[in-house]
Amino acid sequence: MNSDQWMTYGDDHVVVTNNTADITVAQLKSHVASIQSCLSDNDIRSCAIFTEDTTLFIAAFLACVYTGVEVVLPANTAPQFVAKLDVDGWIGDFPQALAVDLLSLQMAEPRLLAKDSTVSLFTSGSTGEPKRIKRLVSQLLLEVRMLEQVWGQSLSFDRVGATVSHQHIYGLLFKIIWPLMRGTTVVGPIIPYESSLSQWLKIDQTLLLVASPAFLKRVCNEHQHQGKLCQVISSGGMLTSEQHVHASNMLQAPITQVYGSSETGGMASRESKGQWQWLPGVESKIENGVLWVQSPYCYQDGWHCTQDAIELNGDGFELLGRIDRIVKIEEYRVALSQVELALLQSDWIADAAVIKLSNNRQFLAAAVQLSESGRQQLQQNGEVHLKNQIKQDLLAHLDKKAIPKRMRFIDEALENSQGKRSQEQLQAWLS
Repeated sequence: MNSDQWMTYGDDHVVVTNNTADITVAQLKSHVASIQSCLSDNDIRSCAIFTEDTTLFIAAFLACVYTGVEVVLPANTAPQFVAKLDVDGWIGDFPQALAVDLLSLQMAEPRLLAKDSTVSLFTSGSTGEPKRIKRLVSQLLLEVRMLEQVWGQSLSFDRVGATVSHQHIYGLLFKIIWPLMRGTTVVGPIIPYESSLSQWLKIDQTLLLVASPAFLKRVCNEHQHQGKLCQVISSGGMLTSEQHVHASNMLQAPITQVYGSSETGGMASRESKGQWQWLPGVESKIENGVLWVQSPYCYQDGWHCTQDAIELNGDGFELLGRIDRIVKIEEYRVALSQVELALLQSDWIADAAVIKLSNNRQFLAAAVQLSESGRQQLQQNGEVHLKNQIKQDLLAHLDKKAIPKRMRFIDEALENSQGKRSQEQLQAWLS
């Protein structure tokens, strides 16, 4: 599967569908050719792309790939972050963006000038400082071929929609590259809410939904998802078995969770209550309880330390959490993921995030998103009573030293659209 096989289907095929218009292969080819011309005129060798416009993103991405220009996909456009990118071209939502005219070349054919190129992505990082990861386009195409091998043959879908951004590796693979390679129409706009999903399900075409755990945790009974939703793929974080089953029941579609990262690509997948199963091509080993992997999808050769602790069980495994999320509170070792899971045992809590803070002494702090029953308890009994009751209930699961000393009830989602939690945001909420 080479990069010269991106658009091998008919010119009338719809690549992207938007609220107001559809983009065909012929139109996309002209867009790609226009941007290629712009890249050549400005002698661009590395280009940052950031835009929610799916058509512009695909055209810019393919133009760079076809021309051999390094693609850089920042997670945001914060000025301090953008200033560190070290590129010579910009497309999308940047003050210094190239003036791209998608209509400058009508019915033009793009030129394939390079066999391979690189894509730079950024991890969220446990410290909040993004880390730049370079992946070869050929690696991404190899991973997409694996996705097609695992799911493409058993699933039949006309469109792919996503709640996640294509600026992230998960959205890039599942929303952009996989549909482009298999000839499936992409739903252009991000689907941020259930009400948005309901609108797309009214169309008489089968949809595969690429969702974040944050979206699936918010699924509720308020919307009737009557439509052809054939499958949900979720990545970027874990769902508990209860959250997985609840969302699947509400959406009336099976959910598959994918375990992976920007550095490693996809590593494993699982269904509702099943164990994680390795994806094809992934080799693994455990050293000191920590998972190491190597595969054709990794950004570097050899073994890669995932920083995740796992427990083998038969032909599968269980994820125990990141080793860098084990902290010491007064010399007592506490797994932050274990505290979060204990909080989620409460019917009053929809989601929770725990961090360690220091203020003369070290302690745990929890950002908590209440469920509907939790909000009712808050209205009836007040904040102090509810917090005390939650802490009291935690004693059934945790040592006293692991009980969060500080707790904040947060109305907004604890994860962003990519299913990631910002350490900076948690610090701001809880400090």
